[in-house]
Amino acid sequence: MRRKFLTICFLLIFITSLTLGMLFNRLMINNYIETAFSTALSQGKLISIFLSENKKNYLPLFRLAQFFANKSDYRVTFIGENGIPIADSQDNSIIFTSYKELPVFSTDAVSLPTYRIIPSPDNKNKILEVFAQKVTIDRQPVVLMLSKKLTFFNDFQKKIAGTIVFSILFSGIISVIFTIIVIDKAIKPILLLTQAAKNITLGKFNTSLSINTHDEIKELSNNFIYMQNKINNLLQTIEDKANNLQLILNNLQSAIFVISPTGHLILHNDYAKREFHLFNYCDSIYDYPQLKFITENLNRIILNNKTINLKRTNKNKVYRIKLNYINNTNQIIITAQDITQIEMTEKMRREFVSNASHEFKTPITIISGFIETIKLGHIKDPQQISHFIDIIEQEINRLSLLTNNLLELSNSENSINKETVNKHINIYNSLNLIISLYENMANEKNIHIKSSVQNINITSLISQDWLRTVIGNLIDNAIKYSNNDSNIFINAHVEQNKLFISVEDEGIGISNSDLQNIFRRFYRVDKSRNSKTGGSGLGLAIVKSMVSNVHGKIKVNSKINIGTTFTIILPL
Repeated sequence: MRRKFLTICFLLIFITSLTLGMLFNRLMINNYIETAFSTALSQGKLISIFLSENKKNYLPLFRLAQFFANKSDYRVTFIGENGIPIADSQDNSIIFTSYKELPVFSTDAVSLPTYRIIPSPDNKNKILEVFAQKVTIDRQPVVLMLSKKLTFFNDFQKKIAGTIVFSILFSGIISVIFTIIVIDKAIKPILLLTQAAKNITLGKFNTSLSINTHDEIKELSNNFIYMQNKINNLLQTIEDKANNLQLILNNLQSAIFVISPTGHLILHNDYAKREFHLFNYCDSIYDYPQLKFITENLNRIILNNKTINLKRTNKNKVYRIKLNYINNTNQIIITAQDITQIEMTEKMRREFVSNASHEFKTPITIISGFIETIKLGHIKDPQQISHFIDIIEQEINRLSLLTNNLLELSNSENSINKETVNKHINIYNSLNLIISLYENMANEKNIHIKSSVQNINITSLISQDWLRTVIGNLIDNAIKYSNNDSNIFINAHVEQNKLFISVEDEGIGISNSDLQNIFRRFYRVDKSRNSKTGGSGLGLAIVKSMVSNVHGKIKVNSKINIGTTFTIILPL
């Protein structure tokens, strides 16, 4: 733009200077001619006066012409009325020139004085010929012509041309300098506006703009700044909403994918990246092999414009897959929610209901059968009736134990994270008291309980009743599932501000397939053996829950026909 302005300004100056120079040249030439014409007329009047006062003292005409020429700067020529020169102050060659074709001599309509400009014989100069007036010489009317070479023309035109060139160059340089200064001041705001517009196209909406003009550009810049702030605020609002939306999406516990109908992956949240290990960028959802369980038959589903809600399994996990179409956009949203825990919980609920029903149904059926038999009176033998009553009592005790275990399990699960008061107990005295409660039960199978317990006082969230329930359940299971004439080892010690209690038996052991299920409610390692021992399948579930309540851990190590070791780790 600067180049255009400079070119235009220079052309304007050039044209203006050239026009003014030419006008001045024409004006000066005309003025010079008019001056020369006026001077010639003055000289003609003087000659006329001289001739009128000296009518009887005429010299020969050519001498007379020379005389008048010497008294003036003009060439003097006498021309007859027929247009033929009579005498000339320079030479007689002019007598061979004819002026009869001129209007002055062809008709009386043209009045004197008048003049004409003709080229010189050598074409180097112009000649001014002034037909001043008619005079009478020897009673003969002649026309007085005064002529002069306009040598001033050439010199003047050269000077005028030089002046014009100089003025053009000088004014051009000055104008260029001033034009650059003016243009810079005029263009600078436009350049700033242009750069600001470029920055906006590049996404830089915080570009500062300072224009100190006081014209329309200032108004334009103010409107531009207002527009920029408006766009910036709008984009900031959009960005904040997008960030909030992205934050919400990233904190959802469901994988979210937004795709085009062709499978182009537009958006996916952080949960999807972590859940399916989508750390390598792919343009299409079909390019991720780990998402094959989602994209299977996806093309056909999208083509039929169907909304789906189904379950699919992938790597031992169950996902609920939903596909919906976003209104007014050519986009599709897919959600994949991990419902494995929900499915497991539902399965455990069904198993719990089934197992609890079975555990309650068996003794109730036995009790109901014996009571009905007694009521019918078919049994007359008092000893047999007494035997039936003993069986009914055993089953009632079994129901009572089962009910108490369920209540204890429920209470332990409902009291999670509620144990906040520290207790002080002596671990040696507490464990020996618990061991003594199970000595008779162990002696029936000739099982020896051996203990190695540190005699120390501890401060923790556990109490004497807590130890009796947890350790009692472990000792009870160890006795039930140990062979006759075997040993049970109980160890307790403190290490790194933690209490370690282990119960080790030499029993039947637990298989690897059963180890991950032993803490489930009503789960039995050996159901046939458990029915004989009277177990409810809730003991280890109670132990696991109560250990978790005090922020502890329980570990199991077992080998078939060698034995099992339960280790409890409690923070002090």
